[in-house]
Amino acid sequence: MRKLIPLLLLSLFQVSLIGCTNQSYIKPDLGMASRLAGKAYTEGRCDDAIPHYLDIINEFPQDTDSRLRIANCLYLTGDVSAAVEEYKGILRSDPTHSSAWYNLSYIQIEELAKTLKGIVDSPSRETADQQAITSIARELLETYNQSTINAEFSR
Repeated sequence: MRKLIPLLLLSLFQVSLIGCTNQSYIKPDLGMASRLAGKAYTEGRCDDAIPHYLDIINEFPQDTDSRLRIANCLYLTGDVSAAVEEYKGILRSDPTHSSAWYNLSYIQIEELAKTLKGIVDSPSRETADQQAITSIARELLETYNQSTINAEFSR
């Protein structure tokens, strides 16, 4: 019996330790997460802001403002394709989200301008179709460069 009591106590201690280590998720303080995310975002510290916005989204998946800020951060840190996908995801859940439309359009216009410049700068124009496309690309690029489309990205 004397040997049994220490073994029982040891196994109870181990069970209590296992119970403690299985708590892998601690619910974040969403108010604090929101304040920290907003401060980091405003200061341009996107790498610090994203985890806080993700905490908020984990609790409120339809929070399009947090998702928009994540998309903006992705764009601002150079991950354009991930930003585009995030904007499209926002628009799938809220097709009227004007900021998501604006920023997605901004990125797509910038990408189109790069493509048009590539066409115009390309030395090879072997066929009549290539020459026609180059002419159209030149006109569009000139219009783009002269227009107010060169607006700032909306944060």
